[in-house]
Amino acid sequence: PSTDFTFPSAVAAYGLILRDSEYKGRATLEDVLALARRAIGEDTQGYRKDFVRLVEDTRRLHGTEGRGR
Repeated sequence: PSTDFTFPSAVAAYGLILRDSEYKGRATLEDVLALARRAIGEDTQGYRKDFVRLVEDTRRLHGTEGRGR
């Protein structure tokens, strides 16, 4: 899939995880990071890199580093 599809998928999964939505399936913050990092692409204004940092911070705050959730 293109970065223009993959990155928004990461953002959507992140929102579902934050809301603890029943629709998140088995998605984890690790999954979101993997998708987002893979789809950074050109990112001329740095928004995608900012999103990656936001997810990393969320993972640290939730104490889920290395545990997948």
